[in-house]
Amino acid sequence: MAIHGINHVTLRVRNLDIAEAFYVGMLGLQRVGARSTMRFYSSGQYAHVLALMEDTAFRHTEGEGLVHLCFNVESEAALREIYLRCQTSGLRVSGGVDHIVMHSFYVIDPEGYTIELGVDQPRQEWEHNSDAFAVDRSLVI
Repeated sequence: MAIHGINHVTLRVRNLDIAEAFYVGMLGLQRVGARSTMRFYSSGQYAHVLALMEDTAFRHTEGEGLVHLCFNVESEAALREIYLRCQTSGLRVSGGVDHIVMHSFYVIDPEGYTIELGVDQPRQEWEHNSDAFAVDRSLVI
């Protein structure tokens, strides 16, 4: 197949500095480039996985448009570290979720976007489970 996954997502934000504090400070992305009203961030694997575009008139309404954005996390230990960092900072954080195919949690960023952070589970553990995408379970992170 010619498509190999999502390359990057661009989000509209009201304030680049506040948004960057979340994506760099909380989630650990690295800024790799900038334009006058845009900044670009990488997790190290691709040129960039996220672009933020400042629009001071923008008002994101939680629950409209984008449902959520999900970042892959390298390990369960790294997921736990990010979870604790987000939780202790006072951000709105869900409990852990065992999606069968992925272990994850959700956090609300400063603009109100729902961000999922997760670790894919080995395909051989779920590929023959016909309910793998049908049910979620609680997960202690």
